[in-house]
Amino acid sequence: MLGGTVAVEKTLFQSDSITIVLASAVAFPENVKFHVRLATRRLLDEDEDSWWERRGLMFEGRRHRARPSRLLEDEVLRFGVRLPGGAKATTVDGRAEFNEWPPPRPDGPVLRQGSGGGGGGG
Repeated sequence: MLGGTVAVEKTLFQSDSITIVLASAVAFPENVKFHVRLATRRLLDEDEDSWWERRGLMFEGRRHRARPSRLLEDEVLRFGVRLPGGAKATTVDGRAEFNEWPPPRPDGPVLRQGSGGGGGGG
């Protein structure tokens, strides 16, 4: 089934080094898909190693899961949604991976971070 696309183009966050934009959303009967664009740049006073470490934390956030025993670094990119009924989901919620198909229906909302295109090295 095809979803209904809504153009949003809303800046969610902007600083000297990063801009995050909610570009669009695609609504389906039982879920919604958000298209988020992220642009980052190296700060003038940032050394090469610090830049690549910060960039890795932002763009490779899928491998960072919240654990009670340790806090996530500030640079780890997190997204979350809170629904009208109060339920919430984040990209850093610990969730089990399932090896069965179809996977079991989740008890509540799930927010997954997918990979995206990139480019623009110039």
